[in-house]
Amino acid sequence: MNKTTIIIITVCFSFLVVLYSAILQTEPEETIKIHYDAPFWIAMQCFCAQWLTAKFHQKLTVNSNIAIPTSTHYIKVFVLSNLCFVFPLTVLTLLIEWAFGYQEIDKSHILALTISLFLLHTLNGGAVIALKLIENLNFQQLDLELTKKALLENQVKQLQKQLDPHFLFNNLNTLSALIISKPEMAENYLDTFTNIYRYVFDSQKLETITLDQEISFAQDYMSLLNQRFAGAYHLSMDYKRELDLEYLTLPCSLQLALENVIKHNQGDKENPLPIKVEINGAWLNIHNKIRPKSYVKASSGFGLKNLEIRSRSILGKPIELNKTASDFTLKIPLIRP
Repeated sequence: MNKTTIIIITVCFSFLVVLYSAILQTEPEETIKIHYDAPFWIAMQCFCAQWLTAKFHQKLTVNSNIAIPTSTHYIKVFVLSNLCFVFPLTVLTLLIEWAFGYQEIDKSHILALTISLFLLHTLNGGAVIALKLIENLNFQQLDLELTKKALLENQVKQLQKQLDPHFLFNNLNTLSALIISKPEMAENYLDTFTNIYRYVFDSQKLETITLDQEISFAQDYMSLLNQRFAGAYHLSMDYKRELDLEYLTLPCSLQLALENVIKHNQGDKENPLPIKVEINGAWLNIHNKIRPKSYVKASSGFGLKNLEIRSRSILGKPIELNKTASDFTLKIPLIRP
């Protein structure tokens, strides 16, 4: 709440207090009498109560060196500001009334004056404390959101870094096998592998990349795998418009999807396993028939978990998995540049 709004509310409150007080003091058949300077003095007292409460809050926060004030802190602020408001103003008011003879001073008048000032501070000081509590809650909420975001960004970076050893390990194994069994193919494999690894290295610092680049990378990746598995897997692409290739997706997301298919499904040269990649609206769908391998190493689910976290964080949507008895589809969200 800004200062102008607080001033307007305080002035309106002062007029209402004076009007209510005048009504209470007026007999049924009398005309309501209002002292037109009264709202000004009430408003000054309200501003004084608000200022004292804000100052005590500031001073106690600095002295106690606390980042998040507790309920004890707010109780101290209320009590101290109330004492500093009620008693000096009570004495000052009584002195003025005594000096100018405005009011007969007795115990009941002193008690009524003290109670009215106490209530005035309670309403104004309480409002200040309530606003400080709301500010504190908003600050904590913002701090919590920033902490969550920082943790998530750090988690995504760590996941991106972990692509390297995983990817490198698999392909060096393949290269090692080719050097021994098919040395004539090893050189081409190494060239393609170098290009792929350069893509992985360059895309580490990127949150998104164009679908055109990701598909080219995935095709190179599949060419390596087909050398390793002798054409056991067949990749096909289906998109209707060149414009669709301008969509943005996660770097290496298609490679992770293809790796997941090959890890769990058996293909062979005579009957290659078809893997279809298609763009359907703002989704990249990777579809394959299920042909379970006779032996699959225990999976940690790291690949799809990695994809899920990055997708939620960067693309704003989770990935989707559709699995039937015969088919498996992984859907990765796409965003426009």
